[in-house]
This record gives sequence, structure tokens and C-alpha cells, in this order.
Amino acid sequence: RQIASSTGRTFTDVTKGSMPVHPFIERHYEIQGIDMSHYDQLCAKLREKEAELQKKLLELENWLEGIEDEKLYLIFRLKYRDGMTNSQIGNEVGYTGARVSQLIGEYLKAN
Repeated sequence: RQIASSTGRTFTDVTKGSMPVHPFIERHYEIQGIDMSHYDQLCAKLREKEAELQKKLLELENWLEGIEDEKLYLIFRLKYRDGMTNSQIGNEVGYTGARVSQLIGEYLKAN
């Protein structure tokens, strides 16, 4: 079997075969797949990134625990842990997006 072409992360190959209904007629099939030679390297990088993100998440959780006001805690958690926009947070807690932005700014200036 010979690799027909390589495009970096994927390979294209051609193989011979036949169809079940016409077993004596040879056909050529093009198959594509990923380059597995880099798989272990990519998995190692992924594990490193996951560990880095877990560390940052723990730092964020520790920082959030320092916020005593329950509503501000919720706002910051929704913003930085859940990735919500100020408008989405406002809908959740009963404020406008502008008010959420103002509360975040005030808290960050004071702390």
C-alpha cells in the first residue's frame, strides 16, 4: 500500500476492492484519515493545557470565594466562570447589562 498524498495532518490513500454484488469487478477507493504519528504529541499538549486550565479555574474559584456580597458573587461567577455576557447576567439577576457592567467596574476599582 502506498500513500498517495499527504496534507500535513491528513492522508489520502487509494486502495483496490470490489463490490459485494459484482465481486469480479475491481474498483479503486479513495480513503482519508488523520496522521497518527503526531497523536501522542497532541495528547501530551492537550493534557498540559487541561492542567493549566484546571489551575486557572482553581485560582478563579479561590478569588470568587473572597467576594462576600452574594449578588456580586453570582454576577462574577456567571461572567468569569460561565462566560455569560453582561446582558445575559442582567436578565438572570434582574439588572440591565449596563448596571452589571457598572457593578463589576465598581467592585474591581474598590478591590
